Amino acid sequence: MVRIVAEIGINHCGSLSKALSMIESAAASGADSVKFQTFSADKFYSRYSSSYLNNTTLSSNYDLIDFFRKFEFTEDDYIKLKKAADECGVDFFSSPFEPDSVEMLERIGVKRYKIASGSLNDLFLIEKILSTGKEIIVSTGLHEISEIEKSVQLMKKKNAHLILLHCVSLYPLADSDVNLKRMISLKDRFGLDVGFSDHSPDALSSLCAVSLGACVIEKHFKTEETDPDACVSLNPSGFKDMVDSIRRIENITGSGSFAVTSGEKNIARSANMSLCSLKRINKGEKITRDLLCAKRPGTGISPLDIELVLGKTAIEDIEEDCLIDAKYIG
Repeated sequence: MVRIVAEIGINHCGSLSKALSMIESAAASGADSVKFQTFSADKFYSRYSSSYLNNTTLSSNYDLIDFFRKFEFTEDDYIKLKKAADECGVDFFSSPFEPDSVEMLERIGVKRYKIASGSLNDLFLIEKILSTGKEIIVSTGLHEISEIEKSVQLMKKKNAHLILLHCVSLYPLADSDVNLKRMISLKDRFGLDVGFSDHSPDALSSLCAVSLGACVIEKHFKTEETDPDACVSLNPSGFKDMVDSIRRIENITGSGSFAVTSGEKNIARSANMSLCSLKRINKGEKITRDLLCAKRPGTGISPLDIELVLGKTAIEDIEEDCLIDAKYIG
């Protein structure tokens, strides 16, 4: 079954009470998991980030650090969030952005980790997550295939249980940039389960991804239009509609088995063809092809098995328009 992840991310706006409410709403909307982003802002961004990004002389600027600091939670907060998720029956996990956050998430007992696209090249973080031995869901946006290859091979060497998510880190993501076939390319190249981290404004791309074989769908979740990532998020009603559609798609796509369903077998008795006498066949007459045709219902000998009948002798009279039965021939 597809794991459907409600990415709460930073849409809680730094409010614990809102985050707790969002967990309840996501669970009620059918999410299997709720995911957060865990970081300490001053360990996440350099204080010289603005200078590096603008290619200017190094100068301390805390704007980015101050912005992300608003979304930090304490360990006690995370204990409460996980407890709320447990009580709602949904899995709780997070994208940590530095090793210390991994240690904290280990203390509260998460079962899996998410590596965000921007952290795909963070050797220190990856090694720390690998040391936990837990499942790792990896977003692959922002990086060329050569760097994805390096990171994935590093994790595969440690026998990590990996799931790769196709991701295009644009907010919002236009249809022309979704490129879902890249998800299939990831599966073919690395031989791993794949999914989709969806930054489009609606659910259509996620539904298409499920049809293409995604085993994980991560979609941003919002409760207010003023939430930081509202433009790429679904509200509870929209998220529930997506979940319902995904579950329906799972039923529609099925298992791939060639087995005929019991319902079809009943219809087959009426709709399939059987060998039928084209004219009267007299007792003692040898059965030849020109004496036979195919007609419904399908309760007799299949025309594909005509060789079982040809050359045999009728052991009793067979009237015209009768299905050929094994008891008629010897």
